[in-house]
Amino acid sequence: MWATGITNLFHGRRLVIPVSNDTLMLLFQAGLFLLALLTFIMLLIDKTSKK
Repeated sequence: MWATGITNLFHGRRLVIPVSNDTLMLLFQAGLFLLALLTFIMLLIDKTSKK
C-alpha cells in the first residue's frame, strides 16, 4: 500500500508498480545498511577532526 505512495512522490501521478515482498525487504535492508555506513563514516570524520 505504501509503495504506491512512494511512486506518487516520484512521478506525481498515480502509477502503481507491483512490488513483491522480497524487493521491499531488499530495499529496506539496503537502506539500513546505507544508514549504518553513513553513521560510521560520520563518526570516523568526527574522531579524526577532534585530533
